[in-house]
Amino acid sequence: MILNNCSLARSQPSAAVATGTRGKSRRWLALLCWLVPVAALATPYKALESFDLVWDTVREAHFDYPSIEAAWEQARQEYRSKVAEAESQTEVRRLIQRMLDELETSHFVILGASTLPEALEGSGASGGSGRSTGIEVRIVDEQAVTWRLAEDSAALEAGLATGWVIEAFDGRKIQPLLADALAMDEGQQRTWALTFLQSMLSERLGHPGGSGEIELVVRNDRDQQITLSLAARQTNRQRFSLGALPALGFDFHSQRLAAGEDCIGYLRFSTWVPALGAEMAAAMPGLRDCMGMIIDLRGNPGGIAGMMMNVAAYFYDEPATLGTMITSAGELNFRALPRRVELDGTPVEPFTGPLAIIVDELSASTSEMFAAGIQVTGRGRVFGQPTPGMALPAGMLRLPNGDRLMYALADYVDPDGDRIEGAGITPDFLEPRRLDDLRTGIDRPLVSARDWILENISSP
Repeated sequence: MILNNCSLARSQPSAAVATGTRGKSRRWLALLCWLVPVAALATPYKALESFDLVWDTVREAHFDYPSIEAAWEQARQEYRSKVAEAESQTEVRRLIQRMLDELETSHFVILGASTLPEALEGSGASGGSGRSTGIEVRIVDEQAVTWRLAEDSAALEAGLATGWVIEAFDGRKIQPLLADALAMDEGQQRTWALTFLQSMLSERLGHPGGSGEIELVVRNDRDQQITLSLAARQTNRQRFSLGALPALGFDFHSQRLAAGEDCIGYLRFSTWVPALGAEMAAAMPGLRDCMGMIIDLRGNPGGIAGMMMNVAAYFYDEPATLGTMITSAGELNFRALPRRVELDGTPVEPFTGPLAIIVDELSASTSEMFAAGIQVTGRGRVFGQPTPGMALPAGMLRLPNGDRLMYALADYVDPDGDRIEGAGITPDFLEPRRLDDLRTGIDRPLVSARDWILENISSP
């Protein structure tokens, strides 16, 4: 999952969690960490202990270790002596990453201890609320722009509008970093660099750490430069600590969208966490009489992979497989089993009307798996922009020297047996993001999804 890949939790490896990053993008993880406040960590210099733990973890957790065993043994012989002679922790980190790169597989990344963001550090307790400015960022026409602004937010009160170009925050210019990403050749590395950049900007500008205040230099739709000071406000955003993941922020929104004399149900949630189950159970009774349903996963970086079975249960009338996780110990099928009863025992029937899923370049991990399952089984259609292809389940581990290791421990294939890692999901209805749409308040993927539902209300 994207989240903020500068941050990993302090604990030892947890159960498999759908997550995403890429070895080729390690330079970007380091480069982008200046976007978040950092907490200084005094960590001991334990080079060989850290190296051995990385090597052993890959050996024990890799989903197809026999295929890499010979090369991995050889890599240990080559790099362990170099690590022993390294003169700095930076050099240790570089050498271990170089060894991981020889696997030629994504999701094997070393993240430095000094990149832990203060904004995601804390007690780690579940629940609670967080502060927000209400800003979400996307790259449009090679510029960082305001994409979505929360209702009753500090951003709206300050006069900010969607489609405005963000030039700097707290004295830091954005364009040089964006230019480096855009200068990359077209391909997966460029895609992932831009994905990380948008994720980091949304986190840093939307949920500033420290005092919660942030200064923005923006250019409005009349090409005027404006400086704004925003103070993040307390929200009902919940935070959950899940094993080795950093604390995840969770927001849930449901709504009945008017469609003539009828309605279309609309669901949007920010991450796949256990609280999603209770929110779905509370929201669905008020939406079941609508003619169709839209699930908006834009900006959702993933979370607990198993939660997609809970959500899918509301929309399948017959059992269906959403995909398969493949580990060294065997396979795990994600099954959607129709929900026939509510939590209070009330009998219900699954929703069988048209189902639309909206995704974008920040819909990763579990969001990609869910969209793939819906698309391949034919239960619904996908709208929006292509997803980043960051779908391998991974674990996270703290090393003795304070660094973190992200490591793939499973593969994932969709119901047709195809891998979406590196490829992503191509929507059935592609809707490129346009600056003019943002400035005039047109949500084209949402409009397209609603139009499709209206055209297919007679189809199960």
